[in-house]
Amino acid sequence: LGEKENNDITTLSSSKSSNDSNIVIIDNKKYCVNYAFSKNTNWKIVALTDYKSLSSTLADIMINALFPLLAFVILIIILLLIVSKSITSPINQIVHQMENISNEITLQSYPIAGNDEITYMEREFVNMTIRIQSLIQQTKLASEKQAKAQLKALQAQISPHFLYNTLDTVNWMAYMADNYEVCDIVNQLSTFFRISLNFGKDIFSIKDEITHINCYCNIQKHRFGDSLNFVFETDEETYDFKTLKIILQPLVENAITHGLSPKNYTGTVKITVKKHDQNIYLCVIDDGVGQDYWKTHTKPIAKHSGYGISNINDRLKLYYGSQYGLTLYNNQPSGTIAEICIPALKEDDSFD
Repeated sequence: LGEKENNDITTLSSSKSSNDSNIVIIDNKKYCVNYAFSKNTNWKIVALTDYKSLSSTLADIMINALFPLLAFVILIIILLLIVSKSITSPINQIVHQMENISNEITLQSYPIAGNDEITYMEREFVNMTIRIQSLIQQTKLASEKQAKAQLKALQAQISPHFLYNTLDTVNWMAYMADNYEVCDIVNQLSTFFRISLNFGKDIFSIKDEITHINCYCNIQKHRFGDSLNFVFETDEETYDFKTLKIILQPLVENAITHGLSPKNYTGTVKITVKKHDQNIYLCVIDDGVGQDYWKTHTKPIAKHSGYGISNINDRLKLYYGSQYGLTLYNNQPSGTIAEICIPALKEDDSFD
């Protein structure tokens, strides 16, 4: 080094009392001057490094460190995208299904893979939505059936006036001809239809149900004469309780047509109504051919009978619950017992 440069370095280093570094120019070249002070020897050590080579070394170190750092950042971004997609994709799917539901598009079940919480939520949402749509469809069908039933009930209320007027005319003509048996049949038939219609309502009192079946039995009595007997055993304490209408007449008709017809309509049909605990039992008992008929004919009748025994059982279970309904037993020594069980409810009672 020249004397000037040596003096500059000496002056620079001597002006510092602690470790330090600085930049100097020697022969138009930059150098980095580093110096340190030793307390033990009271020496100051000075190191001179080429600035250009030092900068090149530092640049290499930074470049070598930058690539792994950049790769690590890219890897983190990729992982974040994967995790984000795994979360947002099921959520977007749920949102899409919600839009379909709002547009009344039927949701179909599809396989959903995964065991994380979002996938579980999506799977449960799809299952819940399918169940809700099924219930909505069932409710819609029930509403349509109810609307049709109300229309039929309305239509049925249009014709009674003509029917009653016609029956009244027939009754008057029979009375004028002193044919009192025809008068009785016409009166029984008029009462039968009046109670059946019940102003389109499905519920009436047990007393009305007994009156209704009594009219039917009286008409059948005129038809079959003394070969067919009807016996009534009804407790008056049950008369004020409510029941679905027309549940005894199909059973009595079935007992006559299928139970007693093989015996040339000779026999007895017994109708009983009793209250036990919180239930009411309405029974139709015949001494006909018994269970031999039921074993071979119950299913065809249930399928094709329409307003028959299967209809009665379905109506009872639908209205009162599965624990109620129609049960068939063997009668001893012969015949069949058709027993209806319903809860003892009055007009002001509610049924859940």
